[in-house]
Amino acid sequence: MLPSTMTNWSAIYPYTPHILLVWLGVFALVALLTGLISIGIRQSLSHLCQRSKALTNSLNSDSELRALFEAMTELIFVKDRQGRYLKIVSANPDLLGQPVEAMLGKTEYDLLARSQADQFVGYIHQALDSQQTVQVEYRLTLADRMVWFAASISPISKDSVLWVARDITEHKQTLEALRASEAQYRDLVETPNCIILRWDVQGKIKFINRYGQTFFGYDDDQLLNCSLVGTLVPNTPRSQRMLSILIRAIRKRPERYRIRTVETIHKTGKTVWVTWANKPIFNEEGELIEVLSIGTDVTERKQAEAALREKEEYLRLVIDNIPQQVFWKDINLVFLGCNKKWAKTAGLDNPEVVVGKTDYDLLPSRDIAELYRQQDARVISRNQAEFHVVETKQKPPVDGQTVWLDVSKIPIHDPQGNVVGVLGVLEDITQRIQVEKQRLQAEADLRAEQEKSERLLLNILPEAIAQQLKQNHSTLGKYHGEALIAEQFDDVTILFADIVGFTPLSSRMPPTELVQLLGTIISTFDLLSEEYGLEKIKTIGDAYMVACGLPLPRFDHTEAIADMALEMQRVITQFRMDTGEAFQLRIGINTGPVIAGVIGMKKFIYDLWGDTVNVASRMESQGTSGGIQVTQATYERLKDQYVLEKRGIIEVKGKGEMLTYWLTGKA
Repeated sequence: MLPSTMTNWSAIYPYTPHILLVWLGVFALVALLTGLISIGIRQSLSHLCQRSKALTNSLNSDSELRALFEAMTELIFVKDRQGRYLKIVSANPDLLGQPVEAMLGKTEYDLLARSQADQFVGYIHQALDSQQTVQVEYRLTLADRMVWFAASISPISKDSVLWVARDITEHKQTLEALRASEAQYRDLVETPNCIILRWDVQGKIKFINRYGQTFFGYDDDQLLNCSLVGTLVPNTPRSQRMLSILIRAIRKRPERYRIRTVETIHKTGKTVWVTWANKPIFNEEGELIEVLSIGTDVTERKQAEAALREKEEYLRLVIDNIPQQVFWKDINLVFLGCNKKWAKTAGLDNPEVVVGKTDYDLLPSRDIAELYRQQDARVISRNQAEFHVVETKQKPPVDGQTVWLDVSKIPIHDPQGNVVGVLGVLEDITQRIQVEKQRLQAEADLRAEQEKSERLLLNILPEAIAQQLKQNHSTLGKYHGEALIAEQFDDVTILFADIVGFTPLSSRMPPTELVQLLGTIISTFDLLSEEYGLEKIKTIGDAYMVACGLPLPRFDHTEAIADMALEMQRVITQFRMDTGEAFQLRIGINTGPVIAGVIGMKKFIYDLWGDTVNVASRMESQGTSGGIQVTQATYERLKDQYVLEKRGIIEVKGKGEMLTYWLTGKA
């Protein structure tokens, strides 16, 4: 419906019908021109004028004119040079934004923002100054929505123009959607990291996106209309033949070639691998005309697969040549594989035979198989490895010998850390066990020999000296006859004893009996020495030497020697000579400083040196049978606890006159 302000035709258009036809003709011209612009076609104004005249000539009545105006969707304005609205015609008042009466007589500056008003007035001046129709597009915000208009501004006098505007919002939105779709398609083709290739049945490249060109090392459009062979595929007779076969095969069975991984070449000749997703394109007659291929670079994957295969082959080489037996099972305890060593030990022809089998298939007894399965299941359920479990082989070899195994079992995990199986590593350690037993026996034998040697050593040397020698055993051969151990002791008591009449007896008794008798007597003295905590130094023939106060100092060393001397005199009477008479001893004792040490490189002994030793020896040799002669130094130590008798002054070889005493008992 036209607005009410437009129903009085004479009020709105105070012109003759002819003038109205001219106006209508101009409107038709502009409207038609606007419509042609919306579909992208431009024709000359003279042609449009002819069409508008034909249109106006065909309208012969006022009712036809009214119907024409009511059918119009355009806005028609008459504006002067200042942009003042003189006349307004509109069948769609919503496109005005406000009532007609509110706009009439107002200028663009009264109704629009100044910047847009300047723009509109500028269009009017351009049309008036050039006396040419000006085509423009602009947008206005009406009722909170953006509306686009295409306008034809035509001069109708020196100071006024006819402004015909059409709503092109929908057209603009369609164009914008088309541009967005084109941009999206362009992004889809050019942006992704994949190759988009279109090629015909002759193998000619009809399209390749920018990523594909860059991937293969070519510049823009270098590949268009080039053959696949020699550019993306090596130029060999086989390549050409295979391409022809592929095209024929795609014609017959396109679904079989939907996904293909192919070795292709870079412009530099470098091999690159591409997985192609192929989509055949057929014409209306069902004939194959092109193939659309979407390619993904899988070179790194192929290289990784090749490296993995190489590692697997290397791993298999290592596994098959290590001395250990290796097997692996899935979570259901079904064998997945083993190495050659395990297969051979299990009596299998090759490792592949074990795949799919269980322990029940391989072991002689179901109980034994169940035992192994329980062990494997425990490792899986606990997710905990068991290392170096030593056990005997349950399936013994033909010779029946016991076979010892070192068994380790480890849970196998998937990338997420879930247990998916168990790995077993077995090592035959029978020889090691046998060697270990031999070693342990040898060590036991060695310890026994060492203990025996130590006992012998303790029979020769004092314990402290023996320990010191053992600690320094690495230096035993480095002294070239010098003393291995030498120590000064300031307060020691020495005892010498000699069996009276034993030398003449040796000529009257058989050697065996003589040695046996002497051995019994000396052993009795040894027991006494051990009882009193003395240190036996040596025996020379039938002479016996013992000391106290070394190698460990002792405050009562003199008393201990005195007790030993008295007891020796008592026990010697228990032994008889061949004449029936009791043996007697001659004993000498002295107290003072000595030097003690071990000398010699072979058969070394612990011995004493010094004036104290010499004097003690003189006390024995210059004593009497059955007597115990002591020096003044010893007497001073014993006089308060023992019974001593003064012998008097005697001449001692090397010392001169000395005062000595007889020890006869305890006080």
